[in-house]
Amino acid sequence: MRPQLGTERAVRGDAPAVAALRAAGAVLLGKANLHEVGVGMTGLNLAHGTARNPHDPGRFCGGSSSGCAAAVAAGVCTFALGARPTPQ
Repeated sequence: MRPQLGTERAVRGDAPAVAALRAAGAVLLGKANLHEVGVGMTGLNLAHGTARNPHDPGRFCGGSSSGCAAAVAAGVCTFALGARPTPQ
C-alpha cells in the first residue's frame, strides 16, 4: 500500500548521490521546496508555498526542482541536487 499524500514517512537511508557527498565530507544544508508531488513544470506548491525567484519575488521558479534553483540563485549554496521523478 502506498502512503497517502501529506503523511509522514520515515527515512530509510540516503540516496546514492547524497551518500557519496556525505562520504566526501560535504556539508548538507537541508531539503528545498519543490512542485507539489514533484512532477510539475511550474514549481507551484499550495501546501508549503511556491519557490520564488530571489531576484524578482513577483516571479516563481519553474520546474520540479524549483526550490533548488532558488537556493542557488540566492547564493545560499553553490550547487543543489535536483530530482527527476521516477516510477516507484
